[in-house]
Amino acid sequence: MDVPSVITIKQVRSKLDIQKVVLLATTIWNEFYVPFIGEPQVEYMLSKIQSTVAISQQINEDKIEYYLVYKGTEEQGYFAIKQLEEEIFLSKFYLRKQSRGIGLGRVCLMFIAEKGRSNGSKLIRLVVNKISSSVKIYEKMGFINDGPLLTVIGDGYFMDDYKMSYKIEAK
Repeated sequence: MDVPSVITIKQVRSKLDIQKVVLLATTIWNEFYVPFIGEPQVEYMLSKIQSTVAISQQINEDKIEYYLVYKGTEEQGYFAIKQLEEEIFLSKFYLRKQSRGIGLGRVCLMFIAEKGRSNGSKLIRLVVNKISSSVKIYEKMGFINDGPLLTVIGDGYFMDDYKMSYKIEAK
């Protein structure tokens, strides 16, 4: 009989945790993004926003909270959130390929919504690449597409995204 693995969400606090996020980012981003934005842009973005130095700065200076997602004892992904006035900005949300489509994303969303609810947030906001399959997944989870957003990120690269929002229901 197959025993379901326990899902654990752990806040990133140590250098070792940050290194785990960097390894996950490298694996997931290369597998997921290279087909539609190309390897050069993925490498550029990883070095600028998902390196050990960049993540440390985001945690310590920008007050972004990173979380590792475990199924059993194995890291399956990560997400990063920032508490704003009355909303949470979901800055990063990435799961390994084998962990997609099994309900792990919904578990993470409920965790984020509960965190927001306890802080008085009314919305979760995010941006997602327009041509990513994630757009439909977010819509299926209850996010609303709030329109396009084009962001220049440097070195001739840009992000062509949709802004999306999820209403946090009161308990």
